[in-house]
Amino acid sequence: MFGKKRQRGRRPAQPGEVCTCGAPAVMVFDYEVRGERIGSCMSMDPHTRTGPCPFCGIDGRHENGTICPQYKLRPDWSSRVAAVL
Repeated sequence: MFGKKRQRGRRPAQPGEVCTCGAPAVMVFDYEVRGERIGSCMSMDPHTRTGPCPFCGIDGRHENGTICPQYKLRPDWSSRVAAVL
């Protein structure tokens, strides 16, 4: 099935790693698709992000409910802060 991600493993998150919602990650999951590592804050309802996407700035959900294409496990927030200032 296209877009299906199969989990290979997980580990506790390290400082600076974030969830797809932008919150600090608690766990990091390894997926078979392109070797991605995706952080999770372990929220009971992970799809209830309020406000714009912390990675690309769009309001609402991403296409087909996928994570932001600009998501990074360890984002460089300093460049985003500089852009806002």
